[in-house]
Amino acid sequence: MSDTRVLMIETPIYSHFVKNAIRRAICGVEIIDIVDQAQNALDLVRTLQPDILIVDLRNRSNALLNTLKTIGFENPKTLIVGRTKDPEIDFILEAVSAGVIGFINDQTSCDELLNAIHTIREGYPYYPQNVVHRVVKNLQSKFAVVN
Repeated sequence: MSDTRVLMIETPIYSHFVKNAIRRAICGVEIIDIVDQAQNALDLVRTLQPDILIVDLRNRSNALLNTLKTIGFENPKTLIVGRTKDPEIDFILEAVSAGVIGFINDQTSCDELLNAIHTIREGYPYYPQNVVHRVVKNLQSKFAVVN
């Protein structure tokens, strides 16, 4: 399998961390570009057709979610990974409905990031423990049996 081509909608600090970590690792991942605006990413996804799009989701805007829906509709082979910190359950569901198939945390290590990228590239979702915990707690509260 060829290198996984990754486009990022990210802050300069985080993208610098990721680029440096990937350069040091022999990992089969290539960062093909980094942008800081979702609209710029839409044009680049159309042109570059990355395998994975890593998106900073800490700005919980409807415009970003709509852009992700458009990317997913126009480029279904581009898999979307969201980076966030302690997302609320409603936002997790909104992001998933917008096409996000995996999440990473703000404090994700390089090894975990690469694991997430490879897992998603293989066609499986990737969710860190804090996201799984929130989803399970939400389901438990909705379906709890009251005696």
